[in-house]
Amino acid sequence: MSYEAEKNIIGALFIDIANMDTIHGMLQAEMFRDELLGRMYLEFQRGYDNGYPVTPTVILQKLSDSSFPEGAIAEVIKACVVDTVTGAAVRGDARVIVNDFKAARFGAILGALKISPDKVEEQIGTLVADLEALKGNRTRTSKTLREIVRENKTKYFTDNRAAGIYL
Repeated sequence: MSYEAEKNIIGALFIDIANMDTIHGMLQAEMFRDELLGRMYLEFQRGYDNGYPVTPTVILQKLSDSSFPEGAIAEVIKACVVDTVTGAAVRGDARVIVNDFKAARFGAILGALKISPDKVEEQIGTLVADLEALKGNRTRTSKTLREIVRENKTKYFTDNRAAGIYL
């Protein structure tokens, strides 16, 4: 299920980069199970943050030095674009990826837990901190420069003088 959601995210970003507005803060490249799709998402993030368009050619160029053959990259790009009809489900697909990532991390945290009676307090503190960090991924507190500019663009170059008495 997660692989299909990952492909849909990449396809939706190729269709319209504005879909990144919806998922930018909730999804990170390391959350992708498929390494190639994760690298593609990272390039979309970089393009979005730095204001350059990401096209299939850009992806091929950026990933050309990676361990993935160019033909494999092209096939995955094609599959993402062909299989994705619309970006309308991008938020739901992102949630699938995030929840899958959290479930895997949660299992890893619990699997690595080895309880020792002489260090139980320290282990509880570490476990709670790890779980809070995992849970904390739910919301974002910062905004990108692009988001701030988009929110405030109507405030520039306008006459904002309030009516009043000037001395």
